[in-house]
Amino acid sequence: QRLDQGISALSTAQRHIQHETEQHDQSVSALLASTTHQFTSDMSIVAEQRATADSTLSTVSGMVGTKRKYLDETVTELCAHVDEAIAQGVTVVENTSVTANKVLSDVSQASQAMNSTASNAMDTFTAFMDQEGEALCSGLQSHFDTVAAHAQVQTQDLSALQKAAGVHNETMESQRLASTGRTPQKVAPVTFEGPFKRTRSHGIIRTEAKNQLLAEAQLDGEQELSYETARAGIIDCIALSASLPMDTVFTEESAAVAPLSIGVEENEEIAHDRHSTGSASVASRASNASSVSRDSTSSKNSFISASTEQVDIDGEGG
Repeated sequence: QRLDQGISALSTAQRHIQHETEQHDQSVSALLASTTHQFTSDMSIVAEQRATADSTLSTVSGMVGTKRKYLDETVTELCAHVDEAIAQGVTVVENTSVTANKVLSDVSQASQAMNSTASNAMDTFTAFMDQEGEALCSGLQSHFDTVAAHAQVQTQDLSALQKAAGVHNETMESQRLASTGRTPQKVAPVTFEGPFKRTRSHGIIRTEAKNQLLAEAQLDGEQELSYETARAGIIDCIALSASLPMDTVFTEESAAVAPLSIGVEENEEIAHDRHSTGSASVASRASNASSVSRDSTSSKNSFISASTEQVDIDGEGG
């Protein structure tokens, strides 16, 4: 019985082992089949990539060969051109050296000729300047002597004119009228608190103002006439001095006659002795001064009359 149990257990174990072995064989077969398929697929991919790499290498090898051939041709051509350029450069440098040496020789000869010519020219110019310098110095000395003499004469004339002008100014100061004292003075304002008194009529006030303005205008006209006459006398004196020759001695007495003499006849006698054209200038300027003074006085009187008439027109409240 135990033997039978052992045999049955052994049979059971054998079947179990056989079953496990079959399952293991099936799994190993399936794994081997899948591994073989994957390996086959990988090998096909590797074969394709190898073929692609071989094709690419062939193409690159062809291109590299073409480029290498082109590079070899280019280097060969460049070397040939460089050799030709070096040969031409050597020839040009030799020719240029010969030309430069010739030019340097010509320049040296020309410099020597220019140096000799310049030395001769400098010697000639120095001799000429020595001769001309002496003549120029003598001429300038004579010219400056003449200018100094003329300047001295002009200084004397100017001094005489200044003295005559001073005498004339003193005369004018002595003849000038003094102030009448009618100029109003500024005073402090005064406030009136009481009743205001009746003022004078406006007609009397206007008449007094008109008379005062006319008197002032007449006084101003006389002063302007005296000033214009004195100014014309000084201008005539300067004109007579300018008309005199350079070597004439201008004394104080002859200078004082022209500005102090207002009459046209005396100026004509003095100008007739000096220069024939002086009298006409003196007479015309004296007459112009008198006419200007009269025109100024008449225009001022007309302006004053118009002003007073305007005051009359403005009414009684002026």
